[in-house]
Amino acid sequence: MVECFVPYGEKRLVTLPDSSRVWINSGSILIYPEKFTGDTRMIYLSGEANFPVTKKPDKRFVVSTNKLNIEALGTVFNVQAYLDLPKITATLEEGKIKMETKMGAKQSLILIPNEQVIYDNKNQRFTKKVIDAKRVALWKDGYLIFQEASLGDILHAIEKRYDVTVQFDSGKYEGRTFTVKFFPEETLPEILDILKGFILDFNYAIKENTIYIY
Repeated sequence: MVECFVPYGEKRLVTLPDSSRVWINSGSILIYPEKFTGDTRMIYLSGEANFPVTKKPDKRFVVSTNKLNIEALGTVFNVQAYLDLPKITATLEEGKIKMETKMGAKQSLILIPNEQVIYDNKNQRFTKKVIDAKRVALWKDGYLIFQEASLGDILHAIEKRYDVTVQFDSGKYEGRTFTVKFFPEETLPEILDILKGFILDFNYAIKENTIYIY
């Protein structure tokens, strides 16, 4: 097996044995065999990756996360499954994918393009919505794009991108969502200033490698 770990602040492009190209986001681990055998191409993901999958109708392509198996049916899709997040998010750009739970009562569903499904690890439920899927994968080009995201989701991405730790009171911003786009050339202080400009009661201080939100 090949294990590919991408440190915080980096992203990496990997070519799998079937010629599928996988973009792996910061703070992620992808594990895959040196050669695919049998009728299933099984890989393991902890973190976030984007998959333009090489079509092989006789060989299933399955991404295994800690809670879900996600099967590609000749497609382009994005999976976010960090162990430090309470949810797993799959977004479909092209083709179809099938999502299936690995534990408890079996649940499964199939996505069509521009659908996003969020699986809540705690209550073991799926939530589906329609979004612009191409925007989700723009992290490959250095963008950070959020559509109706919680502040926790935004800060989590900032931690991974800039290799920092963020301390904040999640309850203070509970129930609020934000839509924002950050460009590749923007620095950490610039991003924090943008957040401060449109989020009520958002202030910050930077001390070494830790950001304090108050």
